[in-house]
Order: sequence, then structure tokens, then C-alpha cells
Amino acid sequence: DTPSNSDSEAESEEQPRRSYPHRDEDQLNSATNVVLAQNYKYDVEILESGDADQDDSNMDEDDDLEERTDTDTFASENIEVTPVDVQADSVSQGHVLLGIVVVALALVSICLYAGLVIWRSHLEQRYGMRERLVNRDLEEEAGGDDIDYHVYAPTTTPRALESNMTHWEDFYNTHLPPADFEDNRSLLKEFCERHNKLQNRIVLVTSGGTTVPLEHNTVRFVDNFSAGTRGSASAEYFLDHDYAVIFMHRHKSLEPFTRHFTGQQFFDMLDIADNSQSSTIAIKPDSVDYKIARETQMILYVNFTSVVDYMWLLRAACECLAAFEERAVLYLAAAVSDFYIPEDMMPTHKMQSGDGAPTISLQLVPKMLAPLASLWVPHAFVVSFKLETDESLLIVKARDSLNKYKHKLVIANVLQTRKHRVVFVTPTDSYELHLSREQTLQGLEIEEPIVADVVQKHGEFISSAQQRQ
Repeated sequence: DTPSNSDSEAESEEQPRRSYPHRDEDQLNSATNVVLAQNYKYDVEILESGDADQDDSNMDEDDDLEERTDTDTFASENIEVTPVDVQADSVSQGHVLLGIVVVALALVSICLYAGLVIWRSHLEQRYGMRERLVNRDLEEEAGGDDIDYHVYAPTTTPRALESNMTHWEDFYNTHLPPADFEDNRSLLKEFCERHNKLQNRIVLVTSGGTTVPLEHNTVRFVDNFSAGTRGSASAEYFLDHDYAVIFMHRHKSLEPFTRHFTGQQFFDMLDIADNSQSSTIAIKPDSVDYKIARETQMILYVNFTSVVDYMWLLRAACECLAAFEERAVLYLAAAVSDFYIPEDMMPTHKMQSGDGAPTISLQLVPKMLAPLASLWVPHAFVVSFKLETDESLLIVKARDSLNKYKHKLVIANVLQTRKHRVVFVTPTDSYELHLSREQTLQGLEIEEPIVADVVQKHGEFISSAQQRQ
């Protein structure tokens, strides 16, 4: 039994070998290549040209799809959009809008700033030219001995004056009043109230020059040369016409009545008696007007030294005179400084020569003409003086001042003939006042006919105001 089983197993192993004929390796490779070639040929044949183009288009669409981020497109193509994607997209859009708004605001701000700069430059040029014109006219009115005239009258309308009020107020806010200011203001108030109750006419006469200190503890200063002759003489003649007189003068300048006592003229005021037993000195009768004026309280003296002192007293006097309205005359003959040193730029102590030559920066004194005539005492009768060295310009400049300041009268004079000839210029007329040689030798002063003419015109001014009422 055992041998027969082994023979059957051998036959079963030989039978499969016979069912798979043997092929060498080269034949197998060749057969494989033939099959692959047939498959490739079949694939190429079933692909038409339109199918190929469609495949390319599909590939492009796939590429585009990967680059899309718009949520609406995703939604239209049924592509799922997460809340995170929606929020990110809205934030991105918000940032873009915010950037646009910021850029727009920046452009608007730049345009507004440029407009403001241009407008400010225009205003500076406009007011700078106006200031130069005013300064030019005032400089032409400056003078020396007996040339103590400045014009105080408005150059602009009241509304424009109010808009520029800060310029004047800044001066008072940055400069302290003189030490005796309150005492002088009380005297001014009392004097004006008394004569207003009596319905008297009143005149403010300013006289002499102002100083510009160079130090707080003043040793050196810049001065306007003026003895105060015209102002002091005019005050006497206003008293002769029964005007109450506020004489605001430079300290130690000429004063009414006492101006006659200077130098050797003092002895001309004395009368030498022949009676040797007399132990008294007699005064001539024509020299007692000073005592009468003081006893009747028709004159008030207040004095100033610096331009700051003058400005404070001027405003205080105008505040008191406002109640008189048309009965007040402003006869402003003081030689007021055109330049000054602000207190915050002034050294405290004396400047030392050892430090070298100083550099001094002067500022323009605020022009008080406008507030004085248009705001402080708008109804007062304002007289101005015009000094020239060229005869041909005298009336032209005087008329120009009337047109600018809108006041009533300009008294014009030439430097060389100021003591015996003046020209009165009104808005409609001009005429001359002069003294002959004989009148001058007799001691007649030009201020006497000047004041007489001013008094006459002031009376006409009051009558006209009463008729309007």
C-alpha cells in the first residue's frame, strides 16, 4: 500500500506542470507590452477633441475655485461657508471702509488747515497795512518843543473798534498803573462830578512829552522833547472862557500861570514899591489869575511821566468825561511816544556798560485814537493838530486826517512858523490864523485866538446837538 500512494502523489505534481506551458522571460515581457499598447490605444480613441477641451476647462475651474474667497460665490455654488469665514470677511470690509474714512478726514483736515493759513495771511496783510497807514500819519504829527501834538480820533467804525478791543485791553492788562493812579482817578471823578452838576463846559488839555523807560528801576529812558508851551498856554485861555480845565501834563513841564515864572521872567511878575518902609513884595494885578483859578476849583492838575502813566490817566479821564457828552472838549497836545518797551522785556536793574552795547527792541504803542473818540467819549468835541515841514502838504494832510478820523477840526501848522501862524481845516473849509509882527512884539500868543476859535466852534457843536435832540 505504501508504494502505491507515493506514485499517485508524484503523478498529481507532474499534472499541473503540464497544464501551464513554460515561456521564457522575453516572451512574457513582449506579451505585456502588447497588452499595454492596446489599452492605451483604446483610451486615446474614446477621447474626442471636445472632451479634451472640457477637461482643460474643468481643471481651470478647479484652480479658480481654490482661489475664491467671496462668501456669496460660495453660497451660490452650494459651497459651505463657516461663520468664521463670514466674520473674517466682514472684518476685512470694515477695515477697508475705516481706511477710506481716515484718508477722507485727513484730506479734509489738510484742506481746512491750508484755508485757515491763507485766510490768516490775508488778515495779517490787511491789518498790517492799516497799522502802517495809521503809524505813518501819527509819525508825521510828532514834534519837539511846542510840537506836542497827536491826533486822537477814530479811524474805523465802532463795530470794527469793538472787534479790535483786545489790542488795547492787552496793553492795560500787561502794564501796571502808576503808583498814584487811584488818587488821581478819585480827583478826576470828584472834579468831573462837581462841574457836571453845575452844567459847566469842560476841557481835557494834555501837554508835554512822555518817556519810555529802559529799566524797571529807571535810570535811562527815551524821551519825547516837548516843553509843553502850547498846552499850558491854551489851558489859561480856556479858563478865560469859563471852561473847567483838566490839565494832564508831563511832570516838571510848563504849567498854566507858573510858566511865566521861568528864568528872569520871574522878576517881571514883581512890582517894586517906592515905599522903603514896606517889608512885603507886591505882585502885579495881572499875575493873580493862578490863585483865582485854584480857589474857584476851575482847574485840576494831574501829571504823568512815562507813556504807560499817560495811557492809564487818559482812559480814566475819558471815563469821567463821558457824562458831559457834547459839553466836553478833548484838546490833546501831548507828544506821546510811538514806541515803547513792554515790561516783560525790560531789565529790572540798571543796564551795565560792562555787558557791552545793549540790543533794545521797541514795540509800537497801541493807538488810542479810535477807542477814545468812538467808545470812551463818543460825543465829545475832538480837536487835532497837524504839523508839517512842507507847506504844500499842509492842507492836503489835514484834510486826509479829517477823512480818516471823522472828527471836527484839524489845526495845521508848519514847523518854522508854528508860533505865529496856523491853519484851521474843517471838512468843508480852511482858513488861516496868524499874528502880525507888532502883535508878537506886544506879547500876544497864538494860542489865544486858537482857543477863541475852538470855543466858538464848540458852541456851534453843542447847539447842533441840541437841535438834533
